[in-house]
Amino acid sequence: VDASASMQLADFASDKFDAVRLLLACIALVLIRQGDSVGLAVLGRPQSTIAPGVGLRHFAHIADTLEAVNPDGDYGLDRFEPVPWRGHERRGLAVVASDVLVAPEKAMVPLTALQRSGLGVLLLHTLHPRELDLGFAAPAQFTCRESGRQRTADPRVMRDAYRSLMRNHCDAVAAAAAHGGVGHVLVDTSFDPRGLIRQVLRATTHLHVRGAAAAASGGDGEHTFDAQTALVGDTGEFRKPQLERR
Repeated sequence: VDASASMQLADFASDKFDAVRLLLACIALVLIRQGDSVGLAVLGRPQSTIAPGVGLRHFAHIADTLEAVNPDGDYGLDRFEPVPWRGHERRGLAVVASDVLVAPEKAMVPLTALQRSGLGVLLLHTLHPRELDLGFAAPAQFTCRESGRQRTADPRVMRDAYRSLMRNHCDAVAAAAAHGGVGHVLVDTSFDPRGLIRQVLRATTHLHVRGAAAAASGGDGEHTFDAQTALVGDTGEFRKPQLERR
């Protein structure tokens, strides 16, 4: 997951990074529940790396770590160095969540490296709705969270040009991903999580993977879990699911 400062955008309708937390936690839960091994890597933060593991206790560790991450800094997808998982075969599926606010060809370098290593790679191109359409009603001061630069602009004057540039950028990212054999889903963070999770899981069926994902050994058998608690409506709010003793 990309946890650079640009992932921090939030307003009353959507919190970009909270939506990413929710989506990744739900994907991890689905994979854990079907017996797969799941890990976590936060770009530029090796202390948050979690090696692949199985069972609901392991899922709770991933959820806790995601909840504790605060977007900061400028370590974006173009600087991502794939994590070599020690003791695990490098095969299966890598799901990468990022706003990809860099040149598409630079963003694809680490992703195609993962793809060449035998992993199926799915890029979740994650953008806040206001990043997609510049949906501000009045002049505003914009601050780059990574560089601190500020600029005052009237979105009403530049909205059409901005939308065209953003649409072209998103198309370029999708085209670069397709060229590199990387799966791609454009994620508007005001999403309905249930529908989007189904879309993401369907996208994984089209990826080419060398070998199967690592199989789990049946979980720890000590907890029951209600998957509905991971899906808390359409706001993108993240809430760690509750684990209950049998």
